[in-house]
Amino acid sequence: MSRSIRARCSVSVLGLIAASWCIAADKDLAVELEARVSGRQDIVHGGSAPNSRATLAAKAGDSLVVQWSALNPDKGASIPDVTLHVSLDRDPKQGSDSVYESALVMDFAPGSRSSAELLLPVPAAGSYLLRVETIGAAKKLDREYFAVLELKVQ
Repeated sequence: MSRSIRARCSVSVLGLIAASWCIAADKDLAVELEARVSGRQDIVHGGSAPNSRATLAAKAGDSLVVQWSALNPDKGASIPDVTLHVSLDRDPKQGSDSVYESALVMDFAPGSRSSAELLLPVPAAGSYLLRVETIGAAKKLDREYFAVLELKVQ
């Protein structure tokens, strides 16, 4: 089965910060992950470890639309050399197969944003973790940021 992937990465300066962003402090990155399949969707705002994981049900072979974004809301400080890592992995309890993986390295200027949209086929039945995470933000911000969503495939 071939993967149909449409990615769009952009950096833009924002005049206003959307109300949907969960921002703990001015220096934090705001990370968001959205997944849609067969008319259902879930959005996860990242940052801290959640008590429970959002879950989205799907059927093997359906089309999965994934959108992620990261925003530096700080008006004065840059966050250099941050890798945005996106992956769809089989739940570690069921093995360690990676279905999809992508990475983008960028410097987050004050007010800058990076985002992408991916179109992926839903994999075989099982439980998967869809994740967007930073690698390298801790050098400047003392921690990494992430958003995770569980994909249950029938």
